[in-house]
Formats: sequence, structure tokens, C-alpha cells
Amino acid sequence: MLSLTIHLETDLIIPEDRPGKTGLSSCNFEWQWKRWIEEIGDAFEIRGVYALRPWNLAKAIDLYSEATRQVHKPLYLQGDFHGMTFDGPFDSTRSEIDLVKQHDGLDGYVFYETANITRIDEAGNVEGSGAVAEILGGSLPG
Repeated sequence: MLSLTIHLETDLIIPEDRPGKTGLSSCNFEWQWKRWIEEIGDAFEIRGVYALRPWNLAKAIDLYSEATRQVHKPLYLQGDFHGMTFDGPFDSTRSEIDLVKQHDGLDGYVFYETANITRIDEAGNVEGSGAVAEILGGSLPG
């Protein structure tokens, strides 16, 4: 059976309050995210963690998680890996995973841009980042 996971953008529901920044929202665009949650998707990922200040991100997570809980569908937080290397730093990853562990409305974490946490070694095997393995409390391939 196939399922559909939909990205839920943060800045389409929370206005950006930093000077000079604007969200993606437009006066001629109606984003029917509640309908997507209720009728279309099977699972959802919050995307755009990097785009909002922490208090605005918290609002977005609360809005989306309330809607997904009402229809018993999972909600995942998609990580932000822009500009990182295999060895880190992974400070934002650690804080995002901690957020998932602490928020009852989040069901898991999605590693985005996994090229930053895995690589092919000289023998042609997949090797996982030790720094990320430490954050997860386990190990990655390799």
C-alpha cells in the first residue's frame, strides 16, 4: 500500500517578524493545509525550521500538531542541514532532535540532506557520521 507524506511549510502559516523578511504567503493564494491534513495526506513533515525564529517555530509546530493529532496522523520535524559537513558541527541537529523528544505532537525526525551525515569510504561502503551517531546515542552504518 502506498502512502503520501506532505511537507507543511512553516512560513505559510506564521508571519515572519524579522525586518526585511517575508513569508511565502500571498494574497492570491489560499493554502488549504487543514484540508490536506484531514483528507489528503497520510503523514506530514514540518519544513522550514530555519526560516522562523524559535517562538514562531513553536507556534507552527503547535498548530500543525494539533491538526494532525485530531485525525491520528503522524507529524515529523524535517531537519535543517544547510552548510554542514560530515564531521559537524551538528548543534542544530541536536537541538531539533531534543525538540522532537520533548514535544508530544511530533512523532519523529527526518534527516534532510543525508549527504551531510553519510559518505562512501575507500572500500565502497557507506560510512555514518560519528558526531550524529553520538547525538542519536547509537551508531550509523560504517
